Amino acid sequence: VKYAIQAQLVVFALVILSIISIFLGGDWWTSVLSVPALGNFPDLGFWSLFALFFPAVTGLMAGVGMSGELTDPKKQIPRGVMWALGVTTIIYLAMVFWFGYSARPEQLISDNLLVVELAASSSLVLLGILAATFSSALTTFIAAPRLLQPLGEHSLLFFNGFFSKKTSSGEPRNATLFTAGIVAITLAIGSLDTIAPVLTMF
Repeated sequence: VKYAIQAQLVVFALVILSIISIFLGGDWWTSVLSVPALGNFPDLGFWSLFALFFPAVTGLMAGVGMSGELTDPKKQIPRGVMWALGVTTIIYLAMVFWFGYSARPEQLISDNLLVVELAASSSLVLLGILAATFSSALTTFIAAPRLLQPLGEHSLLFFNGFFSKKTSSGEPRNATLFTAGIVAITLAIGSLDTIAPVLTMF
């Protein structure tokens, strides 16, 4: 947990630099809005876009899952969640208009890496994407066993005795091994497009 929290500081710096690089690129300040801000969009409806957007804010759950490591979870979790929602909402809305001014509709539909291509520094944005992905994976991998272990401790699962065990230093080793098994199987599938609908459903 200690190393994961230290890694988050590096990740945070890379993500901030990545966002700055995005807004410095695209020549959006000299362009006109190429995508209507309001109206009917025949290609995708509200729920399709909601399913696309929703996993982007599930990182909040990783923070909630780490509540056992906080000094005052009762105050820190609500405050952290509200700040995270507020900041990410502002960034997402700004990105919507950045894309609208920087790219044509056909580019937005066909090019998954358009944000990388339009940014002032492509490599910095790629680093930011990789850092954010690593951060989400790391915090979820740490948080999941810490939720699984208390569930076993309170006899809410099958094999409660197995999941409830901790090491002498307080680490939920069995729950971590089980989580690692799920991660390994998921990685072995090797296709994000296969996994994405399942994540969106949950």
